[in-house]
Amino acid sequence: MTTNCLTKHNKSQDIESSTSKKDKSLLVRRLARRSKWLKTSGGYLDYMRYYNFETSAKFSDDYKADENISSLGRCQHTWWLESRGDETRFRGIGCGHRDVCPLCGPYYQLVLSRESARQMVLVQEALDVAEDIELESYGLKLVLPFHKGVSERIDALLFTGESHIWRDEVDKLYKLVSELVKKWFPGVPFVMSPDYTGESAPTEPHYHFNVYLLPATLEIKGNSVSSSAIQHYFNEGELQLMRLSWRDAQNEAFGLELKEANFNIRYIKTEAQLYHWLRYLYRHSLSDIWRGWRGYHDDTGVLTYQYTKKDVAGRKKVTLEIDREQLSKAFFRLELIPTKFKRIRWYGSLSDGQRGKTMLAFGLEREVRDDDEDITWQYEASFSFVRFDKDGIVLESQDDERQNTGQLLKVFDDKLTYSPSSVKLGRRVVWLEPGGNYARAGPNSSNA
Repeated sequence: MTTNCLTKHNKSQDIESSTSKKDKSLLVRRLARRSKWLKTSGGYLDYMRYYNFETSAKFSDDYKADENISSLGRCQHTWWLESRGDETRFRGIGCGHRDVCPLCGPYYQLVLSRESARQMVLVQEALDVAEDIELESYGLKLVLPFHKGVSERIDALLFTGESHIWRDEVDKLYKLVSELVKKWFPGVPFVMSPDYTGESAPTEPHYHFNVYLLPATLEIKGNSVSSSAIQHYFNEGELQLMRLSWRDAQNEAFGLELKEANFNIRYIKTEAQLYHWLRYLYRHSLSDIWRGWRGYHDDTGVLTYQYTKKDVAGRKKVTLEIDREQLSKAFFRLELIPTKFKRIRWYGSLSDGQRGKTMLAFGLEREVRDDDEDITWQYEASFSFVRFDKDGIVLESQDDERQNTGQLLKVFDDKLTYSPSSVKLGRRVVWLEPGGNYARAGPNSSNA
């Protein structure tokens, strides 16, 4: 139980850096570079030959595995030079495979988490400034793990063709956790999502829920706001009562006889930690595997996987070997989850049915976004990826027929947009400060 207060190239030319451009996202930059390594030296494409594209319910009958593996390999291989007035940028063309691409999938979740985090900051600023509520933190984060037997039983339903029953069972988990959180923190809005595995065993079922709570109660009555700050510190007696209620809730729901049940609770001290926790809560379900991937060996069918173990003695690297059959289980699990299953769910006055009323009560402005945000950028030229450099990438120019010309071009990071095109974000609503002043980017992020 943890409780806290919490370089020159041949035939090349350089594109000069421009300090007038917005900072590029360090997170997306890392994702792009990591993804490129995974698909080349990391052996990710070798493994993906065993991913069963053809029988996937999410693809058409004539979907061909070779074409889609090739598409994954070409993700951000092509870069376009684009212009908008006096501005220019280079943007990589993504593959759009949100389920299995280690760039396009996490990027999609990252954008949604940024937007949600920024709106939580706006709500807290409104409580502070407009309502004169002195908040003690940026919120609370909870992690509530389910008993191993419960995780295994529910997870097995996916692999026995009973995904509709799986959805019903997981909906019960949402209800169990949400009712407990409401009991512990009445009147506090929150959001939560499940992880199906843990980083120490990234293919085995270990269901647990990650929760973010606003640091205040929040109720909208007509056009008025009723709110009060919640405490950020809990004494051992309070924590023990919470542990017992979590134990009793599982025992009653699943007919267990647990003697104890633990969980994790911390308060969020900074805005950067708020962005980090919501990014974690929204993250792709294969994130642990992609982060721990140290190389797939096609001759043996084994993935070398590494994670960091934390205990009272400190942090140490742990290396595992995962065979292809077990690895495929993690990918297949996501394939079997019903298409319209909603993983990230909001509750209270920030739930889907109440958020609009709440945001309007704070004087925030509604904006609808879709996938046409970049139509103002015009295509100018095409390039192919050559290699990464410390402070940018090297590209090779292409002619009008999209054939490589041999002319190399060094492009610095401040001229690059690592966020991949072709990722469908969908229609969504965001809320802005009056006048449309919306900081799309949080800490270490950019105009993605």
